[in-house]
Amino acid sequence: MPDSVLNGYGDDPWLLVVQGVEGGLHETENTYLMYYLFSRALGSTSRSSAYLAVYSFDQVYRAV
Repeated sequence: MPDSVLNGYGDDPWLLVVQGVEGGLHETENTYLMYYLFSRALGSTSRSSAYLAVYSFDQVYRAV
C-alpha cells in the first residue's frame, strides 16, 4: 500500500530513497516503481505529493 509509510514531517521517505539511489533498474521494475510513487502522490499521507507526481509522471504517462 503506497500510504502505509507515514510522513508526518520533512520530505517523503520514498522521495528521499529514489533521489539517493545509484544504478538502474530493469524497465519493468522502474515502471512499477514509478506507478507506486505516483499512487503515493495521489494519496493523503505524503507531504511531498507534488515532487512525487513530477518525479514519476513522465514514466507513468509513457507506460499508459
